[in-house]
Amino acid sequence: MSLLTLAYLLLPAVGALLANQATDVRTARRVGAGFLAAATLIASTAPVSLLLAADDPLWALSKVASRDPALAWAPAFVSLVSFVAVAMTPAVGTRPASIARMMAVAAAAGGVVAMPHPAVVAIAWALGAVPVWLELRRASERGASARMFALYMLPSAGLVASGCFLLSDGGTLTGFVVLTVGLAIREAVMPLHSWLLAAVDDAPMGLVVAFVAPQIGVAVHLSQNDILPSAGVGEAMAIISALTAVGAAFMGVFQSNARRAVAYLFISQSGLVGVGLETSSEVARAGATLTWMAVGLASAGFAMALSALEARRGRQSLERPAGSLAETPRLAAAFLVLGLASVGLPATVGFVAEDLLMQGTVGQFPSLGLMMVAATALNGVTVVKAFFALFNGTPARNPKQDLLGRERLVLSLVLACLVGLGLAPALATRATGPSHAATRSE
Repeated sequence: MSLLTLAYLLLPAVGALLANQATDVRTARRVGAGFLAAATLIASTAPVSLLLAADDPLWALSKVASRDPALAWAPAFVSLVSFVAVAMTPAVGTRPASIARMMAVAAAAGGVVAMPHPAVVAIAWALGAVPVWLELRRASERGASARMFALYMLPSAGLVASGCFLLSDGGTLTGFVVLTVGLAIREAVMPLHSWLLAAVDDAPMGLVVAFVAPQIGVAVHLSQNDILPSAGVGEAMAIISALTAVGAAFMGVFQSNARRAVAYLFISQSGLVGVGLETSSEVARAGATLTWMAVGLASAGFAMALSALEARRGRQSLERPAGSLAETPRLAAAFLVLGLASVGLPATVGFVAEDLLMQGTVGQFPSLGLMMVAATALNGVTVVKAFFALFNGTPARNPKQDLLGRERLVLSLVLACLVGLGLAPALATRATGPSHAATRSE
């Protein structure tokens, strides 16, 4: 293990300890955001060195990065999403302990993506769920959400641990199926998604984003990409993922609760990524890995923009127009653009990613490709509906404050990443690895 890898793993953990000792939430937030920013900068040495074709990268992800260099981006992506979650968390209604738990989730996720050894993955996968359970136990009435969360996460931890060790011991098909079911639970694949609805109702949005948006199950799946299950198993998983994408997108359109609409957007997008991962097409897999990161970052910004709005107005309903575009124009613009970026807005990296994903999937599974198009369209409807419901009302007697300097900085960083890579698609596709030479020849 290199010193940079060790530093990357320790920074969020140390930040969690310090944030928990902070006397107020603003101090805890500054500490957490600072440590995660440092972790993101350290993790960025790997993909940058790969893009520059350096002979001796400063960062090593063991032999996994050589099998799928897209994984070299995973640590930076995970810490950046966690940074957005922590830095955008409002002080209103938040405790230092909640910030510390977000940091603990980030530390566990970093362990999964930076040290993909079966034992590390099994332990970090289980530990990452504990802070969310603790927060839900405190926040939910009579602990109902905490029990629901544990009911799903305990089997997930057991299945992922069993699957990892079966695969490392040579049990290919059985291990793959066991691992995939464990991953599917945490990715909220329908009908295993009830825990996410309970969590989004009762937990701080920042904690939900830190736990869900990085989709570390994708990294675990990619780290096992030398395991080739039968075509029938892969096709079955692709069908389940496509049904999840469409089903969640359909449910999202009819949500009256803004938080649940965001939850269904998360679920639908994870289904889209899952379809690409289960195909044999290099184009689809490239699109899936790029979609994983583009959607994760955009959805994190979108969800935290909603959290910023809730800090000003409380929990939001989509049943009737409320709020005013004139009061908070920057917040409204960020909410809309980030929401649309999560469903492939042109000029963002999500557009490039979903184009690759659709191209590769349609060639192998034409019907699933059409389902993915429908899911993307429905997700776009959900975003636009939420925008008009939240920013199309009459101005209040006491005008609400627009984005604060801290919020503008964080959301501008997210948009810069999404638009910058969207305007440089060659750089974005190269980032997912040399397999794209094959992509062009397909």
